[in-house]
Order: sequence, then C-alpha cells, then structure tokens
Amino acid sequence: MIDVPYLYVNLTALCCYIFIFVTFLAAKKNPDIKYFIVVMGGFILWTGGSILMRLRVFPGITFWFLVSIMSLFALAFLIFLFISSFARLKGFFLKAVLAGLTFLLEILTALGLILDAPSMLVREDGGIVFVYDIGWPILFPCLFFLFYIITMVFVFRHIIKEKGMSTPGLVYIIMGCCAVLLGNMLQLIPGNVFPWDTLSGIIFAFLLMWALYKKRMFQMRLLISRSVVLMIGALLCILAAAYFIQPLSVFLDVHYNLSGSAITTIVAVLFSMVITAVFVMLKKLIDALFTREEQQNRLLKRFSTEVSQSLNTGEVMRKLIGIIKEEVPVGCVYVCLPEDNVFMASYSSEQLVKKRFSISADNPCVKYLRANGQYLLLSDFRKDPLYLSIWKSEKELFQRLSLSCIFALKDGDNIVGLILLSDKEKGVNFSYTELNFLETVSSIASIAVKNAGLYEQMYREVFHRAHKAGV
Repeated sequence: MIDVPYLYVNLTALCCYIFIFVTFLAAKKNPDIKYFIVVMGGFILWTGGSILMRLRVFPGITFWFLVSIMSLFALAFLIFLFISSFARLKGFFLKAVLAGLTFLLEILTALGLILDAPSMLVREDGGIVFVYDIGWPILFPCLFFLFYIITMVFVFRHIIKEKGMSTPGLVYIIMGCCAVLLGNMLQLIPGNVFPWDTLSGIIFAFLLMWALYKKRMFQMRLLISRSVVLMIGALLCILAAAYFIQPLSVFLDVHYNLSGSAITTIVAVLFSMVITAVFVMLKKLIDALFTREEQQNRLLKRFSTEVSQSLNTGEVMRKLIGIIKEEVPVGCVYVCLPEDNVFMASYSSEQLVKKRFSISADNPCVKYLRANGQYLLLSDFRKDPLYLSIWKSEKELFQRLSLSCIFALKDGDNIVGLILLSDKEKGVNFSYTELNFLETVSSIASIAVKNAGLYEQMYREVFHRAHKAGV
C-alpha cells in the first residue's frame, strides 16, 4: 500500500466533483449549468491527475503531473467563463485575450518550460512526498494568476456597480474565489504537506453550486432523490461505525481503565446518539426537499383547477390571495391591477381594512420586474442602484405597508398585475421553496386573469351592442 500523506483529502474532493458532475449532467441545461459542468470537469482532471500521479499509476508521474497542472491553468479561464455567463457579461475582446494567455501558458507547460514533474521522496516513516524544483519560470504562471485576480476584481466591481450586490448568488461566487485564492496561498508555505488547494477547491465547487441554486437555476429536489438522501445517511452511519467505535473503545480503556461492559455501554449510548442525530438531520432534509413541495404541488393543482373554471377576475383574485395566505405566512397580500397608467390596489387579504393606493407604471420596481424576472425582494432591491430613483412618497408607501416582496403577473413582456406581500408573520426571510411556489402561483394566475379579462371584455362588447340595438 502506497502511503501518501492526506491522500484522503484528494480522494474526497474527487468523489465530490464526480458526484456533482454526474448529477448536473442530468439537470436541465442552460448556459450557466453548461459552464458549471465544464468547470467541474476541469476540477476532476486537476484532482484526478494529482491522485494518479501520487499513486504512480501508468503511464507515470510525468504524464499525470501534466494532466493535473494543465487542468489547473485551464481552470482559471473556465471559471472566468462561468462568471461571465452567470452575470451576463459581454466583452469578446477580454475573453479572447484571456484565452490566448491560457493557451500560451498551456503550450509552455506541455514543453516543460514552466515546471518539471516532481521528484519522489520517501520519508523516514515510510510516507511518500513529492518535491518540486521551482525555478524562475514559475513567475509566468504567478503573473498569469495575478492578472486573472485583477480581472476578477474589476469584473465583480462592474457587476456590483451595474446590478448591485444583491445579484442572486454573487456573494457566494466571491466567497468561493477568495477560498481558492487563500487555499493556493497556504499551499506555498514552505514545508507544507497538507493539500490546502484541494480543500479550497471542494469549498469553491459547493459555493458555485449554491450560487446557481440561489439564482434558481435548478431545484435541489430534482437533483437529490429520497434514495440518495437515505444512501448518504447509511454511508454516514457506516463511516461513524468504522472510525468511531474502535478508537473510542481504545481511548476509554487507556485513559479511564474501565471494564469491558462499561466501555461497551458507553460506546453503545454514544453511537446511538450519533445515529439519532443523523436520523434527525435526514428527516429535516427530506421534509425540506420533498414533504413541503409535495404539499405545495397539491395546492397548485387545486388552484389551477379552480381558476381555470372561473371567468371572473374578482373570483380569480380572491382565490389567488387565499392560496398565498394558506401556504406562506405573510401579514397581508395586496393585488394591484392596471388602471390609467398606474397599478391600483384592487384586492386585499384584509377585507376590513380599506387601503386605496397606487403604484405608477414607470416605478423602478415595475421596470426591474419587466426586465429581470417575476419577483423582487425589497431587502435586496434596496441595494440596487434603481432603488435610488423611487419617489419618496412611494418609498414611504412601501414602508407603511411593510412590504417585503413584489411579484408580477405577466402576459408575455407585459405586466398585467402586481402581487404585494408584506413581511412574514415571524419576521423571517422568504425561503426559496416559498418563492418557487409563489412564482408558479403567479404564472397560473396570470393566465387566469388574461382569460377572465378577455371574457369580460367580450361580455361588455356584446352587452353594449345589445343595449345600442335596443334589445
């Protein structure tokens, strides 16, 4: 057996990358997901090449070293492409320059002009470490990565300036880039053996995945099934049994000199506590991923059936408010419909409170919804440059109503209504499960409102013609 220090870190990283890679291959593809899959492929080649090099697998150390180091150099460009796609950045010239620099560095590396393959050194304890002979050419990749770091800083500044820090998932990408930078800096500490760069890669990959989730590029439920969750739980229990029972028994025997029965009892109790903790965690995970969404699916099916059978706008609005209040614990729900170039508050969940107010059709919130999506969270939107252009009176209105979220009822590119949601009753933020539910409800309601409007318009025209004809 080849004794390579901290090889388990590299193996853990490789398993994580492969799991994420295979899982996202089955996900619905869009440009961001595709770039993320390519980035994961780069991580697999980088980490896998490093592992096979350390294990001295055929065709040898030099080959797998080149696979690993060239994948590492390519990763910088792949990550840049992912961030550009994620933030919808344009700029062909910059991408062409970075691609050219990456290609040049890859050629120099393949020719052995940057860094030679490491030499193997056997330590006194039998462990194997790899020693690199670093010369002045290493300055080329250092300058290369420094240029990328500077470029990334300017890219993030541009994103924050144009779209605000509230861009979904942006903070996690920044955290991931900082983690990778820190991990590679720790790796340069003289005498260091621990693979900090690989560990930072694991953190980076999961932060990228979480950024995609925050941007609502996929649903976690579609990537993780109940069987996968249970398999992970079983694996955790097996690992706990393998690395928990025997060491704990030895520890109790050596330090406390307990009898065999006492040690068995203590270990059994503690192991039962571990199993219970795993069970509770898995139950909460399954409830979060599946049970809540199954309940929401039933509500959505019922709502879709009810509003499809109604051609009355008022009835559709009342059912819309009802289903929102049933599933999402908000204080109040208002529905505003277009009327003379404003969105007039027409329906409310508080029937006894008569609040007549309007939101102008050119309000920055409406512009944002028209251009960027179906909803906005005011806590995030306050960080957006567009928020500064909202009239003071409308800001005071939002504050008076305690609004926290606005959904748009859309008919193509047109907004045919606004759903205003006040703060949640317990003061907590909206979960992504709730936002997904509200987005689906809004889509169903938009179609129902359109159909009801067409019917009511046709009814008015027929009534008017009949009245004009004296019938």
